[in-house]
Amino acid sequence: MTARILFVGDIHLGRRPARLAHALEGSDLGEEDLSPLAAWLATVQWAVEEQVDAVVLAGDVVDCVEDRFEAATALEQGLKLLSQAAIPCLAVVGNHDFEALPRTARMMDGFRLIGADGRWEKVTLHARDGSRFHLLGWSFTTAHHEENPLHDLPRSLLEGDPAPALGVLHCQVGARTGRYAPVGRGDFERGAAALADAWFLGHVHKPDPLDGQRPVGYLGSLCGLDPTEVGAHGPWLVTTAGKGEVNARQIALAPLRWETRDLSIDGCAANSEDDAADHLFQAIAALQELLVAQLEENDAHPAALALRISVTGRANSPHIWHQAIETANLDRNRLPRGKRGASFCYVDRLEDAVKGSFDLEQLSLSQDPIGLLAQRILDLEGQTKAGEELIQRASERLSATADRKEWADLPAEATNAGDFRAIILRAAYGSLETLLAQDQQQGQELRP
Repeated sequence: MTARILFVGDIHLGRRPARLAHALEGSDLGEEDLSPLAAWLATVQWAVEEQVDAVVLAGDVVDCVEDRFEAATALEQGLKLLSQAAIPCLAVVGNHDFEALPRTARMMDGFRLIGADGRWEKVTLHARDGSRFHLLGWSFTTAHHEENPLHDLPRSLLEGDPAPALGVLHCQVGARTGRYAPVGRGDFERGAAALADAWFLGHVHKPDPLDGQRPVGYLGSLCGLDPTEVGAHGPWLVTTAGKGEVNARQIALAPLRWETRDLSIDGCAANSEDDAADHLFQAIAALQELLVAQLEENDAHPAALALRISVTGRANSPHIWHQAIETANLDRNRLPRGKRGASFCYVDRLEDAVKGSFDLEQLSLSQDPIGLLAQRILDLEGQTKAGEELIQRASERLSATADRKEWADLPAEATNAGDFRAIILRAAYGSLETLLAQDQQQGQELRP
């Protein structure tokens, strides 16, 4: 006899994934198709089709109190479908929705909060096959909670019962102090918490592996909300056949998937910016095809696949690559985008990590302009004190220039002075290449 429960991490209904304003041009997708709402409805549909025994939400279901009406509508859509399929839905409250989720729960039937008064609560449910299991939870009642909630977990809730107990908690793991229910990493192995058969956590958006027979860790956000939330996202199917027998498997249902990859240009000859742009286009298109094929092999079919690519390697003419990358970031039509398999693929951003194929250490030994510039580059790349001072001086000048009104209509990448190091390095490598070319030409002219 096995119970099957679908656990869901942070949803943040009301929020939209970042950087989608122009990304979906040319596709049949809208921002709402890649939203937390879309992920929630896909999760509900999967739960109904698979006839799970319960759906459990680990907090931060709603992004903020201002989103509660939109969230109520979204939740109600899913809850009606779950109710029709006789699937109960329960949740703990997180720090984001300490006010919104209780208000939302009061507006609808078939939705139960666990530990809603800030006290630990055990809820007993029956699976379709008649087996019993317990859900153990605690909820936020304010935006911040600086105490470890596990210290208040009564052993009496867990002792003397042969049915498996699954803990669900929204908390901040690994911090001795904090504002979001700080819990030590080893606290789940001590005291009353050690008696639970598994712990499924909300708050951190990066999912943990959740492997082994006693999974303990973060479920992760239901769908990636920005480029830092890479990889698979979705609910987790948890099965338990009794105490000490718990298995968790992630279901990659997120409609938007973010990925980061490196793309090396080592060995690629480019004599012009157009040559570099052509190579980037072809290499990225091939990378998209490969990634989609790999995802499909693992039964992942996101509606959209967003790539952030770091272009790496060394080139004889690095300024050609710098310019091609900068131009591509300003004009996304220079990058491959479109449907590949079931996924609309696009490049969110290219990161420029191309360096010149110069021996900077050797060049820096001379006291001429080439040597001085090579030393500046070494300082910047090595983050020495001299390099940091150079960045500080440049940031002051560049910030003043970037804030001028004539640049207001340009894309943010063109005026963002946040990464001064990369900006200065691009300029420095371009200048060094020019000086080396001039030096070589003068040497040829002097040669008999």
